[in-house]
Amino acid sequence: MEATLNLNNYTDKEILELFGISQQDCKNKHKINDQYNTIVENIKTQNEFTPDFKRDLIEFLSKALNRMIENLKDDYKLSDSNFTPNLVKSETFNNEHQVIKKNNKKSLTSLINPIRTDRIGKLLNINTVFRDNYYTTRSSDFTFNLPAPVTNVIGVSLETAEIENTYYAFNSLNRSNEFIVEIYNVESTNGNPITSQEDANAMITSKKKKIITIKEGNYTGEELADYMNKSLFSSGELARIACKYEYSTRKFSFFKDNRDADDGGLPDTTHIKYRFNLDFSILDQPNREIQKNMGWLLGFRKQQYTFVDNYIPSSKVSDKINEGFTCEATCNTKGTPYIYISVDCFNNNHSQSIISPFSESAFNDTSILAKLKNRINNFNYESGGLLYGFKRDYFGPVTVARMRIRILDQYGDIVDLNNNDFSFTLKFDQMYNLNINYGTMFD
Repeated sequence: MEATLNLNNYTDKEILELFGISQQDCKNKHKINDQYNTIVENIKTQNEFTPDFKRDLIEFLSKALNRMIENLKDDYKLSDSNFTPNLVKSETFNNEHQVIKKNNKKSLTSLINPIRTDRIGKLLNINTVFRDNYYTTRSSDFTFNLPAPVTNVIGVSLETAEIENTYYAFNSLNRSNEFIVEIYNVESTNGNPITSQEDANAMITSKKKKIITIKEGNYTGEELADYMNKSLFSSGELARIACKYEYSTRKFSFFKDNRDADDGGLPDTTHIKYRFNLDFSILDQPNREIQKNMGWLLGFRKQQYTFVDNYIPSSKVSDKINEGFTCEATCNTKGTPYIYISVDCFNNNHSQSIISPFSESAFNDTSILAKLKNRINNFNYESGGLLYGFKRDYFGPVTVARMRIRILDQYGDIVDLNNNDFSFTLKFDQMYNLNINYGTMFD
């Protein structure tokens, strides 16, 4: 070991190689100092080195650093130095067999860096139960500072995710649990019977809009229809409305409830007809995307349905057509089919990991790292065995000290996990040898 730490046993070229300094940078004092500091920090973290050996090794490197700095002061030139030392004659064991004797000089480079590598990985486990400001932040949208900055990061990937599905398809945060019904009466103006609002003696009265808000939660189609009939449409002016869900077709219908009042309905009379229209917009956000609203989840693909233009009367009912307003698509009671994990490292020199080919569905979030399937019970994920996982590459080394984590639905809105926590693991790829050519890192 003494021979290894004897500075006189090393040429200037070997010392530069030890520090990872190229011949082109042999006069770059700042780079030499940076490399020295990097190597020393690496030695301090080597658990297999004894404290005494660490001290001796750092002392040796300090002397080597001083030697390189002195060479700079003397305007050191490659051609005038011992970068090209005298050739050492090879020894042979005997003259009959020309077997070259191995030089057993120990390599200091192999002690400092036993395995030469360009990059290393570091895992970061994030459990939202330990986040700062727990009671004033959502587990699906929070920002935190790392205990120690992670430097020289060239990539970040999702390794695992343990996310229980505690999200409600019908929820008040995204207002996917409300819609509008417009109720009105068609009355006779002269006391004679009427059959429809097109009659000459018919007049529309008592027209008003009512916001229908269901209790947050997840429902089956049958449960949702039963809840609305019993809790929302069972009395008063709304008793004229009823709904049903057909299990065989998975479709919803809203229709006129002509049962007697004692049975929970509101039947028409010869002089007054009780009507209603459906409006699946949000009253104070009429221009919001229809795909985000409750009607879309129920299967209705238009925003408004009027009794005059869209209601199917009982006389036109068949095995394919139901009475009332029937949805065009099947009912979706699980909500978003997937979630996005957005990881904002506050470094913008990277490309988007996931993009959308449809301009109307794209949203401005370049921080999305992963897309996880809604498995009904969870959104869990493991990267093991996948040919291509969820990874972000940076265009150059960055330092990550602060992060914002968000869980988003298919529209880019925050997912409400109902005060439940989750955990996931990120892997940082770090540059280990800072002298490598950055342009070759992603080959």
